[in-house]
Amino acid sequence: MFDSILICDDDDIARFINRTILESMKLGDRIDEVTDGTEALNYLLEKLNNTSKKSPSLILLDLNMPCLSGLEVLQQISKNPGWHKKLKIVVLTSSINSRDLDKALTHNIRCYLTKPLTEEKIRKALVRVTKRKRKKTTTLQPQKI
Repeated sequence: MFDSILICDDDDIARFINRTILESMKLGDRIDEVTDGTEALNYLLEKLNNTSKKSPSLILLDLNMPCLSGLEVLQQISKNPGWHKKLKIVVLTSSINSRDLDKALTHNIRCYLTKPLTEEKIRKALVRVTKRKRKKTTTLQPQKI
């Protein structure tokens, strides 16, 4: 379904579970992982600024990470209009704080998932990710799943 998926999470077990679910559902030809926000931005810089490399088709982004948080990553992405339009971002976090949800929804995310990831959650998120089209008349608003 996706050429490549990027998992951004500092938790080894969460990354393992997420990768296992994505692979079992055969959702990505390639799944890359980073462990903090700085690595995520460096990865995106390399992929998006080099025309010979493909940017990830889907990003699963944790909010609570060292160095740069997921919210800080979203802020940096929002500052780059070209990135903002290309990336399909699903927030996948343990945070149930309504302020985190509100802040994340101000950025270009497709939906907000709480951990742990399950096949049911990813299926619902995929509906949001694949249906959202950039049209002048209508756009789907991101939502918490």
